[in-house]
Amino acid sequence: MLKDESELAGVLGHEITHVTEHHTVDDLRTSTVISEAGNQAGKGGGWTREALAKLSAKAFEDVFNGQFSQAKESDSDKIGARLANKQGYSPHGLATALQKIADRNANQKQPNGWFSSHPALKDRISKVEKQIKDEKLTSKATVAARYKEHITFDAKAMTDVPTVDAGASGLTRTALSTMDQTRKQAKLELSGTPAQLLGTEGEGWTVLERVLDLAAVALAAEQVGGAQFVLEMAVQYAKDRVQFGRPIGSFQAIKHKCADMLLEVESGKSAAYYASWAAAEDNDELPVVASLAKAYCSDAYFHAAAENIQIHGGIGFTWEHDAHLYFKRAKSSEILLGDATYHRELLAQRIGI
Repeated sequence: MLKDESELAGVLGHEITHVTEHHTVDDLRTSTVISEAGNQAGKGGGWTREALAKLSAKAFEDVFNGQFSQAKESDSDKIGARLANKQGYSPHGLATALQKIADRNANQKQPNGWFSSHPALKDRISKVEKQIKDEKLTSKATVAARYKEHITFDAKAMTDVPTVDAGASGLTRTALSTMDQTRKQAKLELSGTPAQLLGTEGEGWTVLERVLDLAAVALAAEQVGGAQFVLEMAVQYAKDRVQFGRPIGSFQAIKHKCADMLLEVESGKSAAYYASWAAAEDNDELPVVASLAKAYCSDAYFHAAAENIQIHGGIGFTWEHDAHLYFKRAKSSEILLGDATYHRELLAQRIGI
């Protein structure tokens, strides 16, 4: 439900205030649970399972199920926003989180759960926004900004590339369970394993970056090939499968799916072809087009594999049909070497935007 650290910081500040000052401690103080527990103990024990269950239910009802005090809620909001701001997070995150609770409550036909017990959410949101303005709470950091503050060294400049003999001591391999069982993966663990430095010390990233770009180009080519195959599979099935006295490929919905798949496959081919040319020619554009091709072909293959299953209908969801194999390969390839979102960010960095 919470999108970033600023929302989490505001909510945590609010709840910490509840526990330490307002809600939980006060409610327990006024609850009859403590006196009931003392009476039970004074009887010489007798803590049966039923007695404990009854006491626990009573505590839960007193602390959590009752209507929350609007004054205590607003007071906790105020301190939560201040705490978040003090730690460098945007205090607006708390208001955003409260709005999400309001939106969720609005969709409930009957109030239920802890969210429904929060009173006057619109009023609370207005008070938080007014507080931010009146107290000039100006912190803006969320996830990316906070992490960037703590990066104090260039990891790329410190990268070395070691080479290890496959039979070296201290090297162990463990096969991994993967979504795509046709592409085996393993975890390598090194413990006191002898290694040889490849290239110049401290300059390994130059080699690694190029290798990763070349691998991304190769994987993009595989992805567009897989997308082409599942497109052909879907089109052939749409021709063969007859429903309501006509091939399902004659229905407009199926035509649209196949047309969208074709568009993405052909565009993916262009991206993969150009990236392959840049790799073969050692062109300066390789870093840019490698990320472009990997991002586009990842999306194209996964979308085509998913649509192929939809066009096949029920048979496409079975283990006996090959459609699921291509779907798993598409998903695992999408993540391998960085997903589309990662490569779009990398592309933006490389072209300076």
